[in-house]
Amino acid sequence: MRKEPVREWLDLWHKLLDDPSIPPFEDRDEMAGVLADLRRSPDRLAEAFAPLPQGDELLTRVKLCVDAERNHDGIYLIPQKLEATDEQLRALVTEAIARGYQCCGDVAPEYAINILRRSITVKEASQSAPLVEGLGDLFIKFAHASNSFECEAMQFLSEPLYTLAASFEVQGYCLTPLCPDEIRQIDPYEPQIALWLRGALAVVRWNDGGEDPWVDVYVDP
Repeated sequence: MRKEPVREWLDLWHKLLDDPSIPPFEDRDEMAGVLADLRRSPDRLAEAFAPLPQGDELLTRVKLCVDAERNHDGIYLIPQKLEATDEQLRALVTEAIARGYQCCGDVAPEYAINILRRSITVKEASQSAPLVEGLGDLFIKFAHASNSFECEAMQFLSEPLYTLAASFEVQGYCLTPLCPDEIRQIDPYEPQIALWLRGALAVVRWNDGGEDPWVDVYVDP
């Protein structure tokens, strides 16, 4: 990975963080919580994305997520939940699966979709997977495909975007402008961010009984 632009981005984001107790960043992984702080300052947030490739599009997506928050006290970004019916949630899940598998070049499976208006349990989480597990792998592949500015920016932003909201959906949605054109046109994480904005976590579930996997959608009460 070329050092010049990354070095400039590291220095800029450290300057914008404006915390003398934190030494200069030497690696992108050291910036995990920077966006959690910058999200409270629109001017600094805009300045952080200005030099990045597709900076305006990246900023637009980050701001969509940030602007959904009403309480800025927590470490992680938590949106003010939009209301949605069970039918609307099922439609978003179906669209998310279709787009994700289209990006991966695979046929989308048909799942039973259950809407559960409660939080996921630890046991349930241990027997669950993302809606389209291959989609995350595909984005990682794009990030390491070359030494282009887009690939460098995907690697640079991956950890800060994940830790902004502790959400792979937010990470993938905000990184999409850096992907190849055919992926950008499909915009696979768009329906997943719509679920996130509604306080919904959709995962593929299974158990040890040998039955076919299904989708559970957990909606924060």
